[in-house]
Amino acid sequence: MIGAIERVLGVPIKLMEQVVDAALAPRQIAELLQIRGRSPLLCFERTYYAASGEPVEHAVSWHTGRRYPYRMILSRAERRT
Repeated sequence: MIGAIERVLGVPIKLMEQVVDAALAPRQIAELLQIRGRSPLLCFERTYYAASGEPVEHAVSWHTGRRYPYRMILSRAERRT
Protein backbone atom coordinates (compact mmCIF):
# COMPACT_ATOMS: atom_id res chain seq x y z
CA MET A 1 0.00 0.00 0.00
CA ILE A 2 2.81 2.39 0.86
CA GLY A 3 4.37 2.00 -2.59
CA ALA A 4 1.05 2.72 -4.30
CA ILE A 5 0.49 5.86 -2.22
CA GLU A 6 3.99 7.10 -3.00
CA ARG A 7 3.58 6.45 -6.75
CA VAL A 8 0.10 7.98 -7.06
CA LEU A 9 0.58 10.99 -4.77
CA GLY A 10 4.31 11.45 -5.30
CA VAL A 11 4.70 11.82 -1.52
CA PRO A 12 7.22 9.71 0.41
CA ILE A 13 5.61 7.89 3.35
CA LYS A 14 7.53 8.17 6.62
CA LEU A 15 5.40 5.97 8.87
CA MET A 16 2.14 4.12 9.26
CA GLU A 17 0.14 3.88 12.47
CA GLN A 18 -2.14 0.88 12.89
CA VAL A 19 -4.73 0.22 15.57
CA VAL A 20 -6.28 -3.26 15.78
CA ASP A 21 -9.40 -3.81 17.83
CA ALA A 22 -11.87 -6.65 18.35
CA ALA A 23 -15.45 -5.67 17.62
CA LEU A 24 -18.85 -7.13 16.79
CA ALA A 25 -19.72 -6.88 13.10
CA PRO A 26 -22.09 -4.04 12.27
CA ARG A 27 -25.03 -5.22 10.12
CA GLN A 28 -23.74 -3.62 6.90
CA ILE A 29 -20.22 -5.05 7.33
CA ALA A 30 -21.61 -8.51 8.19
CA GLU A 31 -23.62 -8.50 4.96
CA LEU A 32 -20.57 -7.57 2.89
CA LEU A 33 -18.48 -10.30 4.55
CA GLN A 34 -21.36 -12.79 4.32
CA ILE A 35 -21.35 -13.54 8.03
CA ARG A 36 -23.97 -13.27 10.80
CA GLY A 37 -24.51 -9.84 12.28
CA ARG A 38 -22.63 -9.16 15.52
CA SER A 39 -20.06 -11.86 14.75
CA PRO A 40 -16.61 -11.13 16.22
CA LEU A 41 -14.24 -9.35 13.84
CA LEU A 42 -10.89 -7.62 13.84
CA CYS A 43 -11.08 -3.94 12.91
CA PHE A 44 -7.89 -2.45 11.45
CA GLU A 45 -7.53 1.31 11.35
CA ARG A 46 -4.44 2.57 9.51
CA THR A 47 -3.12 6.07 8.93
CA TYR A 48 -0.18 6.75 6.62
CA TYR A 49 1.93 9.87 7.21
CA ALA A 50 4.26 11.82 4.93
CA ALA A 51 7.75 12.78 6.05
CA SER A 52 6.29 16.21 6.93
CA GLY A 53 4.00 14.53 9.48
CA GLU A 54 0.88 15.20 7.40
CA PRO A 55 -1.58 12.28 7.21
CA VAL A 56 -2.04 11.22 3.57
CA GLU A 57 -4.24 8.11 3.79
CA HIS A 58 -6.65 6.70 6.36
CA ALA A 59 -8.21 3.27 5.95
CA VAL A 60 -10.55 1.12 8.05
CA SER A 61 -10.89 -2.57 7.23
CA TRP A 62 -12.74 -5.45 8.86
CA HIS A 63 -11.52 -9.06 8.88
CA THR A 64 -12.58 -12.38 10.31
CA GLY A 65 -9.90 -14.33 12.15
CA ARG A 66 -10.24 -17.17 9.63
CA ARG A 67 -9.75 -14.95 6.61
CA TYR A 68 -7.03 -12.79 8.09
CA PRO A 69 -5.09 -14.33 10.97
CA TYR A 70 -3.17 -11.63 12.78
CA ARG A 71 0.35 -12.50 13.88
CA MET A 72 2.95 -10.23 15.42
CA ILE A 73 6.58 -11.00 16.13
CA LEU A 74 8.43 -8.77 18.56
CA SER A 75 12.18 -8.87 18.87
CA ARG A 76 14.48 -7.19 21.33
CA ALA A 77 17.91 -5.90 20.48
CA GLU A 78 20.71 -7.68 22.29
CA ARG A 79 21.77 -5.94 25.46
CA ARG A 80 25.27 -4.68 25.90
CA THR A 81 26.89 -5.73 29.15
